[in-house]
Amino acid sequence: MDTSEIQKLNAELQSPVEASLSPEAQQRRQAIVNELLLKIAAFLKNAPDHIEAGDWAFRQGELTFSELQDTRKAATLLEAVSRNYPGTEAGAKALFLSAFLHNNELGNVTLAQNLYSKFIREYPEHPFVKDAKLEIQYIGKTPEEILEASQNSNSDK
Repeated sequence: MDTSEIQKLNAELQSPVEASLSPEAQQRRQAIVNELLLKIAAFLKNAPDHIEAGDWAFRQGELTFSELQDTRKAATLLEAVSRNYPGTEAGAKALFLSAFLHNNELGNVTLAQNLYSKFIREYPEHPFVKDAKLEIQYIGKTPEEILEASQNSNSDK
C-alpha cells in the first residue's frame, strides 16, 4: 500500500508556514490534521502489517494528543500501538508516551507506574529507560517535592 499521500500531508503539517498563528493558517492546519488522521486510520485498517504501520499508528496517537488535545484517546491509541507492534521502536515510544500521559496528564499514577515498569522490562536497552526510572521515582509527587528530592540527591554526592 502506498503511503505517499500520508507522507505528503505529514510533511505539510510540519512546514513552518502551517505553524503560523493566523486564523486562516490555523484552519488550514486543522484541515490537514483531520485529513491526515483519516488517511492514517484508513491505512492502518487496510494494511495493519505494513512495514510503516507502527510508525503511522504512533503518529496517530501523537497527533491526537498534540493537535486534537484528546489525551485519553491518545493514551488509548498509544497503548494499542505498544500491543500491536511490540519489539519495535514505535511500540517502545508508544508505551513510554502512554505511561507519561497517564502520569502527567490524566493523573492515573498506578497505571502509569505499571506501564513504566512494563517499558523497563520489555525495552531494557532503550534510551528512555533512564527517564522511565526517574518518572517512577517521582510518580505522584508535586513539583516542589521533586525539586527538593533532586536537591537532596545532589547534595548527597
